Amino acid sequence: MKNSNRSATALVLMSFDDGSRPYYDEVLRPAIEEAGLDCVRADDDSRPGWIRETVWLYIRDAAVVVADLTSRIENVMYEIALAHAALRPVVLIAEHRTEIPLYLRDLNIIKVDRTDADWRARLHAAVARQVADAVSNPAAVLACFREGGVPRFAPAPQNLREARERIAQLRNVAEARQFASLAIHQGGMPANELRPLLEEKFGVQQASIILDTL
Repeated sequence: MKNSNRSATALVLMSFDDGSRPYYDEVLRPAIEEAGLDCVRADDDSRPGWIRETVWLYIRDAAVVVADLTSRIENVMYEIALAHAALRPVVLIAEHRTEIPLYLRDLNIIKVDRTDADWRARLHAAVARQVADAVSNPAAVLACFREGGVPRFAPAPQNLREARERIAQLRNVAEARQFASLAIHQGGMPANELRPLLEEKFGVQQASIILDTL
């Protein structure tokens, strides 16, 4: 689990209210440090200046961003968007009852149930694992995003056989949505031909979600 890249930093995006500090110090920070990274919150920096510039510099320089969605704070949502735009891998956490924004629902989110007596240990293990995975293979975490306008899944599949082979390699619904968009809009593949291939991999309900939102 441990990573030797201790000079790298993980930026934590979360509420800065008084009750958040123990959660950060006792759960998130130790998990991130176990994965081999230094850990920082934007409010750790007391220098004067424009807070958005400070946050942007932290995001730009971070190896990983860890964001807690539970409080649904607008700043955190904005900063997640900045991290995605900067092509930084983002590890997402949310209380299990949290309403997740539409554009984040298909991403792998660590769900926390604080009624569980072992929630701290479970969260620690999940965060440490995902942060370590993000450092060792950031391309996988960023699979549903693209750089320079060129999708990771380019070029579009040329036929159904190729589409089936490539769908078999997809890891999650977010990847499938990007691939389906590429196949339909750039490759000209009819959605009704793509649907059974997606159903075979992800099931009928998930295939409908993938295609109905394109």
